[in-house]
Amino acid sequence: MQRIAIIHWYGRVDMNSSFYQTYIRKICEKILKNKYNNIIASWWFTDKNTNESEAWSMMNAIKKTIDINCDRVLEEWSVTTYKNILECGKILSNFGEGEISVFCSNIHLPKVIYQSNQTYLWFSKEDTIDKIQELFKEKGTTPALSWDVEILINGITYYWFDLGRNIEAYNKAIRSSIVETHYDEFENLHEDFVNYRKKIRWLK
Repeated sequence: MQRIAIIHWYGRVDMNSSFYQTYIRKICEKILKNKYNNIIASWWFTDKNTNESEAWSMMNAIKKTIDINCDRVLEEWSVTTYKNILECGKILSNFGEGEISVFCSNIHLPKVIYQSNQTYLWFSKEDTIDKIQELFKEKGTTPALSWDVEILINGITYYWFDLGRNIEAYNKAIRSSIVETHYDEFENLHEDFVNYRKKIRWLK
């Protein structure tokens, strides 16, 4: 059975930054260990001064760090986590069955699990919440976001990494999670936010 990695990204890579150094190092460790057949890097073009997407930037940094012998796919069409996951779901449909790993920053994990379960596993919202609640009850406590954690949910392994974000980044991620978990119900609000995000970054 093939192994597929989906990697969510956060800006164009600057290897002079400890944030990117840590994320690339931790991802590469898992790539070498799990020997993926396919790697999907996800995120759009967010820098008006270059034609390189965040997805390309991340994949290029991985290639410069380790030798990888697998198929590499760039998901470069989405500008929110909600759309990242929907577009990655379309790519996955071309691969057939496989073991899926999802990588993200610790502060983005709640919305990534919530939306990925519905897209990749066809869970209902109720089933998704029930499964997450069941998992937390089994562990006896909710995992702290400051940990590096690996969680298996119905065949999908979620890795979230502590990348040393400050409290404002946590607060912003919590607010974003609350909103983005409802974008499937209110596409007009999602479109409004996409337009706003493009405007503040001077993107078309």
